[in-house]
Amino acid sequence: MTYLDEIINIFRKGQHIVNLECSPDDHDRLIKSFIPILDIDNSVILSKDDELYGFMSVKEYLEFFSNLKGTNIDLFDVAEVVKIERFLQVKISKLTPSLKKRVLIARALIVKAKLIIIEEPLLNVDRESAKIIVSALEHISVQGTFVLSTSNSFRTVSLLPGNSYHIHDSSLIPIFESIDFKTFSNEYASDELHPIIEIKAEGKMLLVSIEDIVFAESIESVCHVYIKNSYVPTNFTLEELEDKLREYNFFRSHRSYLVNIARVSEIQQWTRNSYVLTLNGVENENIEIPLSKRRYKDFKDQLHSA
Repeated sequence: MTYLDEIINIFRKGQHIVNLECSPDDHDRLIKSFIPILDIDNSVILSKDDELYGFMSVKEYLEFFSNLKGTNIDLFDVAEVVKIERFLQVKISKLTPSLKKRVLIARALIVKAKLIIIEEPLLNVDRESAKIIVSALEHISVQGTFVLSTSNSFRTVSLLPGNSYHIHDSSLIPIFESIDFKTFSNEYASDELHPIIEIKAEGKMLLVSIEDIVFAESIESVCHVYIKNSYVPTNFTLEELEDKLREYNFFRSHRSYLVNIARVSEIQQWTRNSYVLTLNGVENENIEIPLSKRRYKDFKDQLHSA
């Protein structure tokens, strides 16, 4: 069975959103496989390189596709879903990349697509638009539309609503939450613990101040720590690093993320089932990290007892 067959079976079982962590090449192969079996009149493919008609206003653009498909959906209802009401009279050429992405999703809504395939839904979008897009995709799925998203970024896949998978040897492997969640100590490190951690990276031994670690992420089975706007690969597993930082108020927000609670500036609920932590990086950089729903209460407990 190919992963295309697996995707179709997942949709047939009633799951309306499938998110794939995959390479651009895998995305291209997937599209080529899908095209022969697509119901073109009821499907929309949104590429990360889609060019909108810059000479049109947003309203003209959406009305063009509505007339092309003969749909009668209220334009302002669609605009409200992706929060572009006040941009309807603006020329598309004047929009930011984030707003253009929201207009693309509005296009899929206006034509009443039964299947939407979207490549890199959160690529090059600002924080506000990312939240709006995540909410819009959930809204679309609740209306009965099937959504297939692809991204080369595990973080993007983790932030999206629905069921997530990655492709391995032409098969879909579910991305799921680890069941062996460990509850952290709610106390800061004692005075005896040194606030420096030794990290072996690329043959070098680095002495890293623990407070400089913003978060750690498992990328292709390698644990990376994010320090001063840079990813540093380590020879630890994420579980090993979790153990080493247990007393320093770090929290396992997701099976692939360990966050420094001192860096958390905001918690947001993006959809019914997805939460996001905003972390303060270097030079006021904001970083969004997924917080799994079942770990939300434990996170709040540790946050308030710190």
